[in-house]
Amino acid sequence: MIGSLEGKVQKLKPFEAVISCSGVGYVALITLQAFEYLNKLEPENDAFLHIRTISKDTGVTLYGFSNESELALFDFLISLQGIGPKNALNLISHLGEKELLTALTEENSGLIIKTPGVGQSKAKKILFEAQQKKKKLKEIMLSIDQPSQGAARESINVVLETVYEALQNLGFQIKEIEKAKTRIDFTTDSGETEKPPLDYNHMQDWIRLYLKYL
Repeated sequence: MIGSLEGKVQKLKPFEAVISCSGVGYVALITLQAFEYLNKLEPENDAFLHIRTISKDTGVTLYGFSNESELALFDFLISLQGIGPKNALNLISHLGEKELLTALTEENSGLIIKTPGVGQSKAKKILFEAQQKKKKLKEIMLSIDQPSQGAARESINVVLETVYEALQNLGFQIKEIEKAKTRIDFTTDSGETEKPPLDYNHMQDWIRLYLKYL
C-alpha cells in the first residue's frame, strides 16, 4: 500500500496528478488544494503528497492530499455510510477543510449542498452520519491548527538559524548577534522600525536589519 509520493510532477490538471518517483509515474486523484500546491512548485523542486490507496474489484486508485489533516478528513468522510472516495474528495475540494468541518459540526446543510452533485437529501445523510462520530470530528478539528502552528514555528526557527549562521560567517560573535536582536526587538516594539516577514523570501532583509544594529 502506498502512503505517500515524493518526486517530480510529470503531469498536472485539476483533480489529477502524475508524480514521477524513480522513473515510475503514479497517477493520483487529488484535492483542489493539492492541485494549487503542486501548481505553485518550481520545476526543480520535488512534490510531496500524502496518499490513501483504495482497492476495489475494478482496480487500485490513489488519492492525494497536500497535508495530513486533509487525509484525516478524507478518511473520516469515507467511513460514513454511503460516502465514497470521489464524493469525499469532491467535498474537501469545494469547501476546504475548515468550512467543511464547520458544516459537519454545526449540521449546516446549506454549506454542504454548495458541493456539486450533493443535494439536500444527501447532505442530510452526511450530517446525520457525521453526528454519530463527533469525537473523531473534534480530533480532526484540533489537528488542523496544531500542526500548522508547529510548522510555522519550525520555519521561523530555521530562518533565524540561517541568519545567525550567515552573520557568524561574516565574523560576528553569537553574543554580538544576540545583543543586536535585543536592540531590534526594542526598536520594533517601540514602533521605530518594522520587522520583515520571517520567511525565506526575506532572508537578506533580516541579515541587513541585523547588520544595522551590529
